[in-house]
Amino acid sequence: IQNRKQKANEWKIRLSEELRTNFGYFVTLTFSDTEFEKLENELGYKRDEDQNAIATVAVRRFLERVRKDTGKSLKHWFVTELGEEKDRLHLHGIIFGQKGAELCRRHWKYGGIYVGTYCNERSINYTTKYMLKQDIKHKDYTQIVLCSKGIGENWVERKRKDGWMIKNYKDTLVPKYTFRNGTQCAIPKYYKDKLYSDKQRET
Repeated sequence: IQNRKQKANEWKIRLSEELRTNFGYFVTLTFSDTEFEKLENELGYKRDEDQNAIATVAVRRFLERVRKDTGKSLKHWFVTELGEEKDRLHLHGIIFGQKGAELCRRHWKYGGIYVGTYCNERSINYTTKYMLKQDIKHKDYTQIVLCSKGIGENWVERKRKDGWMIKNYKDTLVPKYTFRNGTQCAIPKYYKDKLYSDKQRET
């Protein structure tokens, strides 16, 4: 649980940074029984064993349709979950870009779509909490994150321009990242890896 909590905190930071330069929508994507069974049969997967594999294929095909339509992918961050009542697989997450909601409605072909009016740090906190959810009913199920590369990377360029560096790569506690509400936590490993070369990481 501690490792998952650290990962969730790192995603909070990166998603918050992405929102500084990119408009975001909070979304929930669901699967109808019919569409889920189609994917199951086509892929040869088993509902009780391969939920995340089915979600991965569905998201990939959704993004392929977006790319075919627009010529580029849709920046996104999703976490999987199983419903408590009907055990249905669905995705909570954030999509970025002013046209993200429109593209989601147009190209998600597997079930229902809920799109919030906007996304802020409260939305991010709500979404990343699904990474920490203790699923009592589905004890053998583990959520996965499906996301674009480079989320929140603008922070690295901003800090480079400021001449900001970590004195010791291996120091995971300082310096800290400060959220807009004043809360602090260690900066993500993703940022440290971006700031340092392979040689510097070894020192």
